[in-house]
Amino acid sequence: MADKPLHHGLTQALHEWSYSGWVIDISQGDRAIVSIDHTVDAEFAGNPYPAVVVPEGFIAIPLSCDDEGNASSGARCVFMIENVSAAAYYGGYYGGAAPDCPYTVTRKGVLH
Repeated sequence: MADKPLHHGLTQALHEWSYSGWVIDISQGDRAIVSIDHTVDAEFAGNPYPAVVVPEGFIAIPLSCDDEGNASSGARCVFMIENVSAAAYYGGYYGGAAPDCPYTVTRKGVLH
């Protein structure tokens, strides 16, 4: 995406925001909804699609809103993580018997 001129000679520049976290004790077949408000770090114009990286055996699916009705937006990232076949290898980091899932979410776009 090429820079486009804005008011008073400023330019639109792509910004990247990234966050890493864990979903704890997520057994095979279970799902967890993750909702991250990143207003303080980055508020994007529009709602750029989040890229979520999870280990093998887990899947991540972007959602339009979380369980509390908070919508995905330029300032909030909402996605679901499901354990489809993760072995116990990921379990025990935080003391539980069920697997834990590390994730990293990244968004790129023009700031609001």
